[in-house]
Parts: sequence; structure tokens; C-alpha cells
Amino acid sequence: MPARYYLAPIIGDGSTAATAYRAKVPAGVEFSNVIPSNATGHPLFTWTLVLVNAPSLATTDADITLTALPAIARSAALSTALTAPQVAALFSALNTRGISTTGLSGSSTLGQVLARIGTTLDSGFQLTAIGRPGVGQ
Repeated sequence: MPARYYLAPIIGDGSTAATAYRAKVPAGVEFSNVIPSNATGHPLFTWTLVLVNAPSLATTDADITLTALPAIARSAALSTALTAPQVAALFSALNTRGISTTGLSGSSTLGQVLARIGTTLDSGFQLTAIGRPGVGQ
């Protein structure tokens, strides 16, 4: 099954199991994510990094509230899949969420971008924390 990373808004109010804080992904889509929280249990951010694993990514790709990261290997440079304007648009989306893109460029790998996103979420972030879709939802 195809898998792809997305930046997704966090929804829910945390008051009940039915309204728990969670990533906004289409219903029925298998995903894995990490939502760091403060001492009172509220998310530290309004977004999270999500790894979606689905027979088709068409539903998630069509959701305009999700920011799709390039569907390339983590070791591949962004420029292998994105044009310069697309890299600029991705970096703009990252900056909008408070993720520094200083030192990143089109020659940066997807893994480097994921590491930057992850360490913004949590300084101790390990990509393996969301590396297995269907676990930790």
C-alpha cells in the first residue's frame, strides 16, 4: 500500500473519547502520528505530522486542509520530485506552522525535512515513532 507523510490539523476538544484530540484525516484512512501535549493534556501545536497508509491516497491528497509532503524516499532530495516553486511553496507551508527552514533547500532530503518537522514538534522526536501506520492512532 502507498504511504505518504502529511501535515494535518489537530481536531477535537479532548473532553471525551469521541472528541479526543486527533489528526484530521479522512474517515477510514489508516494513519500514525504523534501529538505532543502540555501538562494539562492540550496539544502544543494546532498541527501534527501524519503518516498515511492507504490503498489509494486520492482522498487524503484531495483534502485541502492537509499539506502533502513529497512522495519520495526519505533519502531522496526534494528536487527529485519538486520544482523550485514547489519547494518554495512547501517551505512556506512549513514556515506558516513555525517550522524553521533555515539551512534547508531543494537539495535537502525528505528525511532532513521530516527531522526538522519532528524536532519542532518535540526535541526528542524519533521518526520511528510514526513509522508504522496503524500503530499509535
